[in-house]
Amino acid sequence: MQNHSPGKVIAASALGVMAGLLQIIGLPLSMVCVGGTVIAPLLFAWAGLLPAAVFLCVSVGSLAALLGVGAAAIGALIFGAPAVVVIALMRARAPFFTRMKAAAGAQLGAMLALILILYAALGRSLVDVAMDMFAAWADGLSPQMAQFLLQQFALTGMGTLMTVETAQQILTEGLSQAETLAMLHGIFDTTGQALRLGLPAMLLSSGLLTGMLATALPGYVCARRGGDLDYAPLFKWRLPPRVTVGALVCLVTAGALYAAKADGAESVLNAVLNGGVTVYAAAGAAAISRRFRETGRSRGFRIALIAAGLWIAPRLVALIGVASALLGREGLITGYMKKKMKDQNKEDDD
Repeated sequence: MQNHSPGKVIAASALGVMAGLLQIIGLPLSMVCVGGTVIAPLLFAWAGLLPAAVFLCVSVGSLAALLGVGAAAIGALIFGAPAVVVIALMRARAPFFTRMKAAAGAQLGAMLALILILYAALGRSLVDVAMDMFAAWADGLSPQMAQFLLQQFALTGMGTLMTVETAQQILTEGLSQAETLAMLHGIFDTTGQALRLGLPAMLLSSGLLTGMLATALPGYVCARRGGDLDYAPLFKWRLPPRVTVGALVCLVTAGALYAAKADGAESVLNAVLNGGVTVYAAAGAAAISRRFRETGRSRGFRIALIAAGLWIAPRLVALIGVASALLGREGLITGYMKKKMKDQNKEDDD
């Protein structure tokens, strides 16, 4: 990679320290996207290896200080190992889509490895370990901090994590430390019950999204700086036909298991559907970008339109992606029809 000025390295390292100290917030958000796997390659693309290493070290250290050695080990596996894989491929100048597939595979592999390790070592699920970890952390808070945390849950979880009446009581009346901790433990139990059903779906979609962002964002930074790292803008993203075939096979299989009322079939079906939405939403965003790029729309307009679509109607964007994967210029059905026409023309010539 290119040489970087001392000022840039220092600034990036400072940002890495700040982001690493906030990893206690980032670790629970790994169910949506593993921020550490994205931030470390991004810092590497911007200012070199040192800021990325600083971020990873501070992240693991902060988790060890706040949640214990176990949490630090989980963090090192969940975001440390995949980030190292992504950075290694960037240093090796691997092609863009090779890096993306490897990043998603490394992230999903790390999550699967964590689940297997927890079952083998403790006989417990990832959700159980995570909820116990946060319950123990809450027990160590001061009465004022515990009350503040409970109030935040009351504001954000009114009607879901707790009834409206309970939330209003928390916000208007003072609770004892024992009552506060009891309510926090109840919230963690309720959250854990919901996560057990949706965990496979969240991990799959999180791994896929993380792989895409950990490749695209650092690649964009390098491209803006004029680096020689291979980069494909969003409008060049296309799903190979074999991915669509594989997705259809997975959907049919999961649907058959659900119809047969097999154990765990609902979780499997949710995982397939969520993973499909993630992949095809990206394909839909790429299709939208291609379409409006051809009409001469600016990049800012395309980004705003795609962001609004993903925020307001992500499943509609995913449906656009499905249509593109099936009927686009390089879609599965389009390719089949072209092949049939080619074979027909060949027979007519004979």
